[in-house]
Amino acid sequence: VQANGLEGVVEVIEARVEDVRLPEGVLADVIVSEWMGFFLLFESMLDAVLLARDRWLRPGTGRLLPSRSRLFLCPFSDVSWRGHRADLLRDVCGIDFSPLVA
Repeated sequence: VQANGLEGVVEVIEARVEDVRLPEGVLADVIVSEWMGFFLLFESMLDAVLLARDRWLRPGTGRLLPSRSRLFLCPFSDVSWRGHRADLLRDVCGIDFSPLVA
């Protein structure tokens, strides 16, 4: 921000959404968040980003970045990998999950 001469225009808040407190009436023009993780929703950050959007994003003109994504899926089969995962489920902390392996 400083390197681009925008320190009086842009304020960067680097924190968890749950910990951020903005002054009354202050709204964000842009919210930038790395919420996708791998496989888009695996890290379960979407709820926090939507919370930030609903609390602080300026209605109508505010932007959420990134604002869209694409997910491409392709079925595959890997007998070796499935067998390895099945073996891991046979004993989880002393609990037999083998009925789930089928």
